[in-house]
Amino acid sequence: MDRLAELRERRALTLRELSEMSGVAADTINQIELGHRKARPSTLRKLAKALDVDVREFFEEPVPLGEAPPVGAVPNSLEDLLKSRGVRTRHLADENLKGKLDGLPLEAAVQTVREVGAEMEAIAPDLAHLVDQHRRNSHAMRLFSEASKQFLIARWSLRVKQGQEFVPSGLGAEMGQALQDLERAELALAGTG
Repeated sequence: MDRLAELRERRALTLRELSEMSGVAADTINQIELGHRKARPSTLRKLAKALDVDVREFFEEPVPLGEAPPVGAVPNSLEDLLKSRGVRTRHLADENLKGKLDGLPLEAAVQTVREVGAEMEAIAPDLAHLVDQHRRNSHAMRLFSEASKQFLIARWSLRVKQGQEFVPSGLGAEMGQALQDLERAELALAGTG
């Protein structure tokens, strides 16, 4: 079952790791992935739960990585966009990402920020498609802005947690102006929706 192997590899899991998470023997998973063995429904449910997917995803045709969603398709939310790419974590869609990171020990925060980076990498082709094909669609631009903002929040929060000091670079006024310009552009886009 090619789809099982793809879902496992997208989550950067080894056969052994998926075996431990699901309770299904690594050899059984390997035989299923190679098509040498049919999976029982109970086995598929265990694997789906471990991979945080619906069982139906084992039988769906995936959207290839690097390929944009169909023209005209704008996801409803970051959650939907992450799910469509088979991303296991959904930190970018967490409205309280900063609070979550602030409350985590440093090691867990570092791991979470790595996962945020992997999420951004997975949806980068879709974000590029949104900007390229849907720049007049305020919802599409809000998705792009939200993903970018969440990514920056994660990176900034980790730097602060690591105790890094930020020294003014003399660009403060220019950055403030750039942020105001961005805010005005977003408001203008919202008005053209």
